[in-house]
Amino acid sequence: MWTCVSEDFDVIRLMKEIIKSATNRDQDCSKLKGDEIPKHLQEILTGKKFLLVLDDVWNEKPMKWLELKDLLMNGVSGSKIIVSTRSKKVAEIMSTVPSHFLQGFSSEESLSLFKKYAFKDGEGKDFPRLVKFGKDIVEKCKGVPLAVKSLGSLLYANTDEHEWLKIKKKMTSGRWIKIMKTSYQY
Repeated sequence: MWTCVSEDFDVIRLMKEIIKSATNRDQDCSKLKGDEIPKHLQEILTGKKFLLVLDDVWNEKPMKWLELKDLLMNGVSGSKIIVSTRSKKVAEIMSTVPSHFLQGFSSEESLSLFKKYAFKDGEGKDFPRLVKFGKDIVEKCKGVPLAVKSLGSLLYANTDEHEWLKIKKKMTSGRWIKIMKTSYQY
């Protein structure tokens, strides 16, 4: 099961998302009210071995996590919950095992990924000036693959140097850097 948590750690919403992910059906939750939602979730999980990914968790309130965690304890031994977060505090609150901190891509890996998404041939060998601009752009992404991929896709098949310079300028102005730090950074 995979659930994107983001900043809204609403336990009812999360239970519904987990049920939807487990059953592949929207209607399982649409008619449920109040106490029926946690009961249905527990029915689904009881006696089953599961893997649940709670992606992009921002909640730093331990009580909200404990409320959800209590509802997820009906799986059989070996069930796992993986939490992805960009906050060390969240990792500490939710952790029962040591955290694993992901490193971003290297400059070379970032540029390779960027070129794959920015150029039709995936290499950019016919556009050395654009590749140079691309190096400056991906440097500001700090190795975050989603940011690199998004910017490469934004520039896909665009060989207008003026457009690339516009993106490069926005990246160095700090405006996009702030967006990436709040939206993409690990």
